[in-house]
Amino acid sequence: MRSTSRGLIAAVIACCLLAPVVHAQSVLKGVVLVNAVETPIAGAEITLPALGLKATSDSSGRFLITGIPAGNYAVTVRHIRFSPISTLLSFGAKDTIDTDMLLTGAQTVLPTVAVAGEKAPTGKLAAFDERRRTGFGHFLTEADLKKNENGRLAEALARVPGNKVLTGNSQAAWLYGGRGVQSRSSSSTPAVDASDKAKGAKPGFCYAAVVLDGSYVYQGNPGETLFDLNSIPLSEIAGIESYAGGATMPAMYNGTRSTCGLLVIWTK
Repeated sequence: MRSTSRGLIAAVIACCLLAPVVHAQSVLKGVVLVNAVETPIAGAEITLPALGLKATSDSSGRFLITGIPAGNYAVTVRHIRFSPISTLLSFGAKDTIDTDMLLTGAQTVLPTVAVAGEKAPTGKLAAFDERRRTGFGHFLTEADLKKNENGRLAEALARVPGNKVLTGNSQAAWLYGGRGVQSRSSSSTPAVDASDKAKGAKPGFCYAAVVLDGSYVYQGNPGETLFDLNSIPLSEIAGIESYAGGATMPAMYNGTRSTCGLLVIWTK
């Protein structure tokens, strides 16, 4: 009888040891709303481009995305009637993030001027094109990015004159302007947090601020996580603006930060 019990215990232990290890994953859920009146919007597409995960909001504006591994990921929301939005969310080992996604208003369609061989940009890319024509900064259009369509954003940015790209572990990469030298009125370079160090980010480097679809995703604040350039596939990007210092930056982004340079990313 005792030998039988020991046999059962051994079998249970063996099953536990042989069972596959299931890594904890996170969940993103929420509601897509119109910012002005907070009306739920059906048919909006919510995507995590870096993971290839997506969902569509239902008749009450709700959505659910499961199977998200730990990390920082850009989340994009699109609807044919509204301007797209993007935000950067940080997921732990087993988080459930419940958030409202606020679309900012009706899609703006600007008058177009016919130019032989070139389509005039509209919506948010109209301002991008206007700045590109001023000659300040460096710009990558969708056509430029298609030349590197099988590569990653960091590789495309490394080809821009003056850009310095630091490549870490797990294919992570960051844009920086120097080591311990700021292009702003700042007394110190922000400390690199533990998660970024684990990916290969170097303490003492002065990293560039990053704006995604008009909102900062890295601004050099204490304890802020760096933005991984390779977290957005090239196929999702419509345009890139790169500025080395405050003298060339658009006034709307030229704040006082402990950062070196500025990268502005526009998604499709």
